[in-house]
Amino acid sequence: MRRKRGRDATNGRFITLEEAQQRPRETIVETVRKPCPKEKKPLAKQQESA
Repeated sequence: MRRKRGRDATNGRFITLEEAQQRPRETIVETVRKPCPKEKKPLAKQQESA
C-alpha cells in the first residue's frame, strides 16, 4: 500500500498535502510505501531440561 506525503523542502518536516499543493516551489510530494509485515519464523522446539 502506498500513501502520498507532503514534505517541506527547506526544513524536511511533513506537512499536509493541501499545503504542499499550495506551495509547489517549496515542497515535495513523496510516495511512501507501507512497511510489509515481517514473516513469523516457525517456533523451534525447545529442549526440555529435566
